[in-house]
Amino acid sequence: MGWTTDSGGIIHTILRTVLSVVVAALFLVLIGYLTIRASMSRGGLALDLGNAPSHVQDPAVPWLAYLLIALVAGAVVALADRRVLQPAVVAGTVLVVVLLATGPSGQLDPFADDQSSPVRWAVRGADSPAVHVTAVVLAWWAFARRGRPVEAA
Repeated sequence: MGWTTDSGGIIHTILRTVLSVVVAALFLVLIGYLTIRASMSRGGLALDLGNAPSHVQDPAVPWLAYLLIALVAGAVVALADRRVLQPAVVAGTVLVVVLLATGPSGQLDPFADDQSSPVRWAVRGADSPAVHVTAVVLAWWAFARRGRPVEAA
């Protein structure tokens, strides 16, 4: 086992694992960002682009945020590359467990909690059912097909 860049090399494995962690973290942050926006819209609070409260509005169903959450989760499933799927599932699962274990869960309180931090967005993403369903689908796909040959790229 040498320091080569072929598919069996250590460098390739390290790069694939780092990429998996980065993609999983970005997925959690984006879903968390959209989840906070949807929750606040349902409660009648408008947010600026940084997710800081801007003004009170009539409560509304956040169809756009829901649609974007579904599209992001669907894109992650559709674009999942079988060769990096298992590390991505493991990285995403570890991130979700760590964020749920260390971060606050439950209802959002925009006046008590600062929701304008990407770390807070990731915590809310880890708490989102969209992330849990996506992780289950990817885990099933990654591990149910284990042992089958990977299609050529």
